[in-house]
Amino acid sequence: MATSDQYNVLIVDPDGTSRAKMKQAASVLTSFRKVLHAPNMEKGMSELGDPVNGTDIVFVSYSFGQEAVTPFVSQAKQNSIGQDCAYILILKATDQSNDIVANNVGGGIDGFLFEPYSADALREIAEIAARVKLESAERKRTTVMRLHLRDAMQYLDLLSFAKKSGQETEKHKEKLMEAAARVKATSKGLRDEYISLLTKECENAIPIAPIGYKGVSERVRKRMEEKRARDIKKRYEEQAAKEAAKDAGNTPVTENKAAEKSVPEQGAAVETGTV
Repeated sequence: MATSDQYNVLIVDPDGTSRAKMKQAASVLTSFRKVLHAPNMEKGMSELGDPVNGTDIVFVSYSFGQEAVTPFVSQAKQNSIGQDCAYILILKATDQSNDIVANNVGGGIDGFLFEPYSADALREIAEIAARVKLESAERKRTTVMRLHLRDAMQYLDLLSFAKKSGQETEKHKEKLMEAAARVKATSKGLRDEYISLLTKECENAIPIAPIGYKGVSERVRKRMEEKRARDIKKRYEEQAAKEAAKDAGNTPVTENKAAEKSVPEQGAAVETGTV
């Protein structure tokens, strides 16, 4: 990745003249550091996946067509580098309609660049990139905090069960304190998110049922207690797997208001939340 006030750019456009024009315009601005280009989406995906390039902003031409743009952006956002990029759709004068804008907001586009564009419009793209990277970083911090919070709750359940069952508790206490320290560290500056996550986790918590064994065999009781402890761990592991699958299949999209307003004038750069 580039520095905080400079961004590496990838231009994906089938038109050689358009690519050259965009590269020339971006190269003279201090907001952009490295400017790469690709004539097709296969090459674009390859350039995006190269960690040496450190891409921050991907300009995609609508000339590829809606049926190609949407899956390209979706696939690119699954990439470890691409998930943090800002995706800007370049629209020619003939493509600047509300329907096209609305469809692509829904497809994961973060902003639009309307031809013929100006230097000021490109500078605005840098601001969009900064916002996308900030949101991505906050989203990752929230995910990590949620994982640590779930660890803490798991060890709290295990500690409670061990104490109730008369088992040794020191190991669970240590694990709980370690997890709590991680929650505290990752929740700094995210108080509202922490309270929201904690409330949700507590609302969805499943009470630990007693083992229900009333016999006299200590061996049987111990086996049942060990199984209950494994069940507690398994429940949290399955919950974490479901959350991971949900996160992988959902890319946050900024609210679309394209249907309420007309497309801006040519030469503008528009963020998806301001269309």
